[in-house]
Amino acid sequence: MVCMIKLCRDCPVPAQVKCTLRLLRAAHNAEVSRRRRRRRENRVRLERVEKMPELLFIQQFRLSKSVFKQLCSDLRTQTTLRGTREIPLKIKVLCALSFYATGSDQRIVGLTQHLTQRTTSRCIRQVTNALNRESISDKWIVFPQTQHERTIIKQEFFNTFGMLGLLGCIDCTQIPILRPSQYEERYYCRKQYHSLNVQLICDADMQITSIDACYGGIKDTPSCVCDPTIDEDIWHIACDCPRFGTERLELELKTGVKISPDSSSLRELLRSDGQKRESTKFLENIVRVSCKRKK
Repeated sequence: MVCMIKLCRDCPVPAQVKCTLRLLRAAHNAEVSRRRRRRRENRVRLERVEKMPELLFIQQFRLSKSVFKQLCSDLRTQTTLRGTREIPLKIKVLCALSFYATGSDQRIVGLTQHLTQRTTSRCIRQVTNALNRESISDKWIVFPQTQHERTIIKQEFFNTFGMLGLLGCIDCTQIPILRPSQYEERYYCRKQYHSLNVQLICDADMQITSIDACYGGIKDTPSCVCDPTIDEDIWHIACDCPRFGTERLELELKTGVKISPDSSSLRELLRSDGQKRESTKFLENIVRVSCKRKK
């Protein structure tokens, strides 16, 4: 490269620029090729999961190696998920499982799996869509239907915990999500972030047998305490719910605008530069009160 640079010095200025750009492009391509080759070699090593200790594999991916192999086989035969020469199907599944297990940033997961952030995001999306297919979810998440299946689960609970007549353990948890573009107020939970209120049931072996992720994190049901037939969204509690009638009257006295039940007047106040501060303060207050009530 030094010899080529010396030759370029004897060329006219435009030719020197072209030669320099050509050298820089060649060096960049060589570096990109070297990184891709290293990542490919690392992914090949990572693909040999049989050499990883069982306990370490479970800690990193939350599945045993036997279950992981069965899951890969089901995804390959029952979905359209496929691997490539650069990224085998096993690597895609490992990448997604690592993200599910840790919940860490995609860039960190990608570095662990020797993938770029863009590739990591694509792998997680592809595996997630494949797992959501009925042929997969109906096989891995099944509530006991027959009397024989329920008797076996009851016996397992009794043998393990000494509890009679137990079909499963049920609990709910808040799963963080990105802020939705529609009905945002239904997903803002008491922990001050957007989430889904997910209900899970598991058996004695901690295998999930039922899952319900239909509701936003605002509460277990979307209905308001003042009227079970009305959803408790931000516009209802701000414009029509009788629980906040005093706060609503104070805002009307400060702004001189009567708040109508259809929320149009409050929307106009929020758009107005002069009244926006008082309106925002009013909304923050009623949301804070609602969240405290749900704790």
